[in-house]
Parts: sequence; C-alpha cells; structure tokens
Amino acid sequence: MQQELADNSALGDIYVNNWGAIRNHHRRGNRVQGVYNFRLSTYNSLSPQSMKRHAKAIYNDQTNSFKLNISFGFILRNIENGELRYFHTSYNNHRFLDRPVVVGNPRDIDRFLYMYGDGDIEQFLIHQRSDSKWVLELVTNVTFYVNKLGTFPLSDGDVSEETSMTLYRKYQEAVGKCIQPANFEGVSLLELGTIEKIFKCNIYVYELKLDPESNNTSQDRDSTMAELLRRSPCRYPDTLYHVPKVGIQLNIGNYENCTL
Repeated sequence: MQQELADNSALGDIYVNNWGAIRNHHRRGNRVQGVYNFRLSTYNSLSPQSMKRHAKAIYNDQTNSFKLNISFGFILRNIENGELRYFHTSYNNHRFLDRPVVVGNPRDIDRFLYMYGDGDIEQFLIHQRSDSKWVLELVTNVTFYVNKLGTFPLSDGDVSEETSMTLYRKYQEAVGKCIQPANFEGVSLLELGTIEKIFKCNIYVYELKLDPESNNTSQDRDSTMAELLRRSPCRYPDTLYHVPKVGIQLNIGNYENCTL
C-alpha cells in the first residue's frame, strides 16, 4: 500500500487528509458502545485471520457480553475524471453485517468470523456508490463497534461433557429423580430456587427481546433490550446469568422451562 500511495499523489493526498479517521484509534470508556478502529496496511489485512486477531483482542478487552458489528473506510475513484472520494466508517449507514453478532463466549467470535468470511466485501462497498461511474480504489480501515449488554458477564463457553454429566448426576441425587440425560427437558423457573440450593449459586434469568419502540425492521433489529424474568435472592458468592438464545431467534416471550 505504501508503494501505491507513493506512486499516486492524489491517492496519497486523500489518504493523508483523512488520516485521523484511518489511523489506529479506540474509544473504550463509553458504557454503551466501544469503538475499535484499525488501519489496513495491506490487502491481506482483510483476511479472516487478520480479523480474527482483532476480534479476539477486542473480546479480551471486555468483561460483559456485547453485540459486535464492523464497518469499512474506503476510497472510490471516478472512472471519468479520476476524482477520489473517501467514505468514513459508520455504524448507521455502512454496517457490514445486517445484524450484529451477540457475543457471550469465544464460540460467538467464531460465529462472527464465519459471517464475515461469508460476505463479499468488494461488492458490499461498491454498492455504497452513487452510480456506476465509481469503482473501488482502496480499503483503508475497519472499525469494530461493540455495543455493550449491561450486566451479562462473558463466559469461557467451555463446559466438557464429563463436567455436564457430573453436574447432572448431582442434580438427580438431590431431587431423587432418575431421568436419562437425553430425555431431560430442563427445569421450570419455579424450580430454580431448588437448583440454587443444590449448586450454591445465584441464578438470574433474562430474556433478550426487541425494544418495543423499534419498528421491527432489519435496521432496528439490533435495538435489543434485556428483560429480567427471574431475580435471585443472592444467597451465594457465585452467580449465573442465563439468557436463552432462542429468544433472539424466535422472539419467544414466555419461558416455562430453562435448560441450564
């Protein structure tokens, strides 16, 4: 990229004029949204491997769950007169993913990377042009937008089958039930008080649902709010926050059974 900028003075000028937006910079202190911008120094910087490094670094910088989306800064060139135009990253207008990815554990980062790799960046950016006279000249930077989800701590997402069976046997012994794991359908909200006593752990249950003031359109689907379904008496030092993900996909509002 440095050679391209050196060989094309007009490209170098627009790059320098927008350096404040292109350079590496982050805004981390806001309690609602964090912004992480990275300069793309080569075309390889768009690779899934490069995005993985950025996404994992951002994940390690968080303590609570969040929604993740990205936007690209880029330069278009007019094929008739050679004019160059820089387009800033934008959470509102140039989001790469139609819907942000809700991240609560490392596996969600892998899901984000899968969705990133499934998209066509060049076609997406070309569609931002006003007419067919403009072509993509250079992708300059990428911004990761982190919308924070309040009090939902991140988990390591790594529970082995052996650990799960140990916990399940402890539950069976405590309640005196003998149910094959494959036939276990979870516990009701009313049973969570008993579950807390068995595992010495506070349990909160939330539902993620659309903000009722949103228009339920694709542009508004990231207007997610958390509604508390079950509050723990908080008798124990450890706390589990349970958010059934099916509520995001199906917008189900009544959870009689929660599989923990």
